[in-house]
Amino acid sequence: MDFCFLGNSYFSVVVLNNLLEQGFVPELIITTSPKPVGRKQEITPNEVDVFAKEHNIRTFYADDLKSEEFLENLKKEKIDCAILASFGKIIPRRMLKLFPCGILNIHPSLLPKYRGPSPIQTALLNQDTETGTTLFIIDEGIDNGPIIGQMHQAIEINDDFTTLSEKLAILGAKLVINLGPQFKQGKVSVKPQRDQDATFTNKFKREDGKIDWNNPANKIFGQIKALSKEPGTYCFFEKDGEQVNLKIHQANLIPLDDKSDFAKISPGTVINHENHLLVTTNNGLIDLLFVQPEGKTIMSGSAFLNGNKISKLC
Repeated sequence: MDFCFLGNSYFSVVVLNNLLEQGFVPELIITTSPKPVGRKQEITPNEVDVFAKEHNIRTFYADDLKSEEFLENLKKEKIDCAILASFGKIIPRRMLKLFPCGILNIHPSLLPKYRGPSPIQTALLNQDTETGTTLFIIDEGIDNGPIIGQMHQAIEINDDFTTLSEKLAILGAKLVINLGPQFKQGKVSVKPQRDQDATFTNKFKREDGKIDWNNPANKIFGQIKALSKEPGTYCFFEKDGEQVNLKIHQANLIPLDDKSDFAKISPGTVINHENHLLVTTNNGLIDLLFVQPEGKTIMSGSAFLNGNKISKLC
């Protein structure tokens, strides 16, 4: 199957890895150019760009999809089909017309549920027990093109953004492998989405990651699983009379019944239980496995307890 690939993230790399394992090698990878990263603002290629170079696959940089130079160069390639996974850009009409078989999008939800930029995070935040991946044809709308195929995926209790992303990306590769060649041959029946059933997601902001310990434990747990990687989950603790930011990278949920002594303690209280950093909520405990105090490196909850005497998080 001749195709080019559009992607910018780790999700894209997982898809590419699984495609290459089955002999599905793109003729061309389209991604964004290296950008300044970190405090030193060092020019750094994204993960897809690195992958392309490691596997000797040609790369087009596409920071402006409406650029005449970019569109003309892509037109000269005369590639029938494109596969898109976590590209993060709206495809203009002129670019859509360059692919006779269309651009097929791997979207990590069971469309029309969770259209938009954050379907995986939203599923985790909503404490869904099932999600999936959809392969559909991109049109000029947002995630509303006709569906080629879907695969379902159970969400395990300890799935976070990274683990669930990997599972859904693998499903996306399987959909391309199983249905892509048949679609190009006109042997797959596509079905339109029911717009009336559509739900939508938004891009999360930094303030969405602020933990409120007065919330139920399962809601906080879902928030950490969904947002700890991007945009980040955090709270504060007091040290030397100042509020210090504490990033939360990984946690576990410990449910409590009403009779537990822990259930009577006010939310946000820090408990050192067998060297575990436990925090009370309004109905359970959150075990903070890995945290990062402002200006420090990531450390275990127990290491944080050893270096800080605190009784409350806020």
